Amino acid sequence: MLVFQDDSERRSLMQRLAWQADGAGQPLILLAPTLCTRLHWTAIAPALAESARVISWDYRGHGESGAPAD
Repeated sequence: MLVFQDDSERRSLMQRLAWQADGAGQPLILLAPTLCTRLHWTAIAPALAESARVISWDYRGHGESGAPAD
């Protein structure tokens, strides 16, 4: 259970997180290298999605994900 000290702490966790999922089957989570976005996987993700559910996202403050307020 998450317990927040105040409303600003809750809001900082609720930023938009950009993600993408393609394919079906067992999930395969792709983590982008430091300072990269989910687009790092553009070339290989379609081939992986032929046999798995491929999930990737942009870390907070990177790509299309929202940045923390702090």
